[in-house]
Amino acid sequence: MNEKPTIKKVCSFCVSDWHFITMIIPYIHNKIKNKENVEIFTQQSRLEEIQIFLSKLMLNLKEKEDIISLNWESSKISKSNNLEKRLEKCKDNKVTIIIEGNHSYIERVNRYIKKYIEKNITKDITIVNCYEVMRFNQNMEEILSKHDKILNTSGEKNIEDIFEGYVKNEEGA
Repeated sequence: MNEKPTIKKVCSFCVSDWHFITMIIPYIHNKIKNKENVEIFTQQSRLEEIQIFLSKLMLNLKEKEDIISLNWESSKISKSNNLEKRLEKCKDNKVTIIIEGNHSYIERVNRYIKKYIEKNITKDITIVNCYEVMRFNQNMEEILSKHDKILNTSGEKNIEDIFEGYVKNEEGA
C-alpha cells in the first residue's frame, strides 16, 4: 500500500546572506534533531558563512558537524538527474529541501523536484524557497500564493499571521 506523499511549500524572504543563515540554521537544527533528512540547494556557496556562524553558537560538536556536512556549496542544477541523485538517498524518508537563490534558480529547482516526485515514491516533503528581497522582482503576492507557509526568524508560520490582511487565492496554489 503506497501512501501519497504530502508536499508542503514554505517561502522565506531574506534581506542578506547573514539573515538567511541566522534564520535557516535553527530551522535545520530542529529538522536534524527530529531525524529528518535535509538537502540544501544554494545558488552561491554558503559554506564559509555557515562555518563562521556555527563557530559562535552553543551547539555540541556533533550538532555542528551535522549542519556543516550538508551541501552548502553552490548547487549547479543543470539537469533534473543531478537533483534526483541527491534526493534518491532520502527516497522513502521525510525530507526538507531548502532552496536559496534568485527567482529563476528557485523555479528551476522546484520544476526538477516536481518531476522527481511524480515518478518516485516518497514520504513527506517540505520545500523551503528562500528569496533574497533585494534580488527578486516578482510580485510578492504571487510568490505567497504558491506556498502553504512562511519561514522567518521565529520559525514556520501561517502566511496570514505574518501578512495581516493577506487572503490566499486558491487558484494559485
